[in-house]
Amino acid sequence: MSVHIGEPKDGTETPHGGAREGREEWIRLERLAAIREKALERVQEAIRKESGSPHRTSRIMAS
Repeated sequence: MSVHIGEPKDGTETPHGGAREGREEWIRLERLAAIREKALERVQEAIRKESGSPHRTSRIMAS
C-alpha cells in the first residue's frame, strides 16, 4: 500500500505538520518536476537544432 507524504491512512493530523502541509509539499514537488521536464525539453531542442539530426540527440543525452 502506498501512502503519500504527510497523508496518514486514517486522515488524522500527523505530528510533523499535518496532512495539509504534506499536500502542499507534494504540489511543490510536482511543480518542480514540471519545471525540470520543461528545461530538459528545451535542452533537447537546442541540441537537435545544433546537430541537425534527432537521432544524434539521444546519443548525446545518453552520454
